[in-house]
Amino acid sequence: RQMNDARQAVQAIPDGARVFVGGGAATPMALLQAMVDERHRWTHLELVMPMLQQRLPVFEFPGEPFHFVTTQASPAFKYLWGHPALLVLPARYSDLARLFSPDGPLPCAAALVTVCPPEDGRVSLGLSVGSVVVPARTAPLVLAQINPELPFTLGAGEFPLDHFDAVVE
Repeated sequence: RQMNDARQAVQAIPDGARVFVGGGAATPMALLQAMVDERHRWTHLELVMPMLQQRLPVFEFPGEPFHFVTTQASPAFKYLWGHPALLVLPARYSDLARLFSPDGPLPCAAALVTVCPPEDGRVSLGLSVGSVVVPARTAPLVLAQINPELPFTLGAGEFPLDHFDAVVE
């Protein structure tokens, strides 16, 4: 179940999938770069990205195959304003759990998240829990990237390591 290669991990994402990408201070950059490297595998992927703070490598390939949905029109998307591959869906932070739940309007087939290093077989989402926890718990495919700088936090963001379909460094 556990893989150490990001490119191998992202190959499990099916073509046409809606993929949640954790944002804020915990964007899984290695997994996103692997998606860019493997982009020829897909014809269409919809990346849902709330709370994004930085421009990402996937932005270099809008519509080829990446399409983007964001709930906050942050400056990270300024290079894509007006592009048909970008949809801005304004939402309050308190709406995000409902939006990404399996019975909500934006259920996700996969989730890419960042976690802290394992402690006793468990990891946590660290400081970015609110918008991430529902897709991390409910998506059929969940890929995690370990960030050694992310602290272990207690509460709703805790997971057993074997919850994830793949874990990459």
